[in-house]
Amino acid sequence: HGQNSDIGLFLALFGSEFFTTGVVPLDPTNSEAILRACSAVRLRLRAKHLEPLGDEALESGEAPLDEMPETQRKAFAAYVFLATLQELIVQHLDPTVLE
Repeated sequence: HGQNSDIGLFLALFGSEFFTTGVVPLDPTNSEAILRACSAVRLRLRAKHLEPLGDEALESGEAPLDEMPETQRKAFAAYVFLATLQELIVQHLDPTVLE
């Protein structure tokens, strides 16, 4: 139930407000839930589609895209997108992370 709630908050980031303004409504009240949702989806993508790639390729974001089937390429793109979103959220919450 908790993950479903987190996923709901994540999906709400890309609701009508996003398509109207181009702004993601991220704030301290929803950030932790969105981080958890991203983690849950990344874990699912990894278990279902990306396990053969290994940790190094997943964490570096570098993988042989030309050699992957389309389904795995799409899963990898989503995985990298979610990882990047998590990094941006952490930086937004604590700008000293980059120092």
